[in-house]
Amino acid sequence: MSFDPSASTRSLLPPAAPSIVETLPNANFGFDNLRDRMTRFTSKFDGYIEQGRKKVLEERNQFRMNIAELQEDERMKRKDIEIIQLKTSSLQQSIAKEDAETREMHDAIASLEAQRDRHLTTRDMLKKQIEQTQREIDARLAAQRAHAAQLESQARFNVPELDFWTSTLGLKIEGAGKDDRLKFIYSHVDERDWEREAWFELSTASRDYDVKHCRPKLEKEKVEKAPFPAPSQVVKLDLGTLRGAGLSQRKAEYIHGLAGKFVSGELSAGFFAQASYDDLVERLTAVRGLGLWSVEMFACFVLRRPDVFSLGDLGVQRGMAAFEGRDVARLKSSGKGKWKYMSEKEMRDISQRFAPYRSIFMWYMWQVQNTDIEAMQGDANPTGKENKAVNGSG
Repeated sequence: MSFDPSASTRSLLPPAAPSIVETLPNANFGFDNLRDRMTRFTSKFDGYIEQGRKKVLEERNQFRMNIAELQEDERMKRKDIEIIQLKTSSLQQSIAKEDAETREMHDAIASLEAQRDRHLTTRDMLKKQIEQTQREIDARLAAQRAHAAQLESQARFNVPELDFWTSTLGLKIEGAGKDDRLKFIYSHVDERDWEREAWFELSTASRDYDVKHCRPKLEKEKVEKAPFPAPSQVVKLDLGTLRGAGLSQRKAEYIHGLAGKFVSGELSAGFFAQASYDDLVERLTAVRGLGLWSVEMFACFVLRRPDVFSLGDLGVQRGMAAFEGRDVARLKSSGKGKWKYMSEKEMRDISQRFAPYRSIFMWYMWQVQNTDIEAMQGDANPTGKENKAVNGSG
């Protein structure tokens, strides 16, 4: 607040005596001017202060706004950082998962490559086996064609022979309606009724043939007491008569020759009972139509000799191979000929351990190859046909 001289009440007072102040020298140093200047300065200073205050307020407000913005930016940045960290963690997990998948893929590729190599090796081996099997098949087909041609050439004799049996022997051979069974029908057996028939069914399913049915029924005792032709009777018959009994030309010749040996004394029941095995083989194999295998079977099953062993029997050879733990199925398809299962020396050496009871050992070898081993290997022969075919040739 500035000083106003006109408002002063001192001017109303009466004049006084000159004071000491009036006596002092004039000290007029321009107070009004100074006051004006001070007033202007105060006004300017107040304006400056106001401006400064406004500026400070504006700057403070701006600072606060900046702080708020920075805080908001910081919050956003923190949120972005969290998002980035989450993305980084997820990315790291994805990278770890991809690395694991990559390793698994490499392992799978290595496994597939190894499997491919094994398959290639197996394929090459199978190709060789297929080629070998194909050669064996071709050889067997050729053998079958040759056998079929032989059977076809032989078949032309079947009809005349059957006609001969029917017309001369009054015999018909028919199927019995079951596997491995034949029916033999005889006519003209009853003088009072030539149309009356007698028949029997023969089973060939086992090693020894078996008569299953017979009509009219025959008593076993009467059949066993029926006289068997003596050698002296057989030797007097011609071959045509023997063929009339159902024998082939060759078998009729064999039986006629064997009867002659008995009549001449070269063979006899006493000789069979007393002769050594080697003499028996030597004497009988000299008879036409008797081979070593036939003599061995005769000595084993008819003479009941305990120490007989057939080295040439394929069934025994196969049973011994199974007895020794060999792969019979693989050896069977090897195509190595007669001794494909086991060599003759091996059979002799092994069988020698069972002397003097090699007949029993041979019987067991037949049973091994007929029942246990071949049945387990898918090559079973329950009917015994193959064995009979193998063991039935002399």
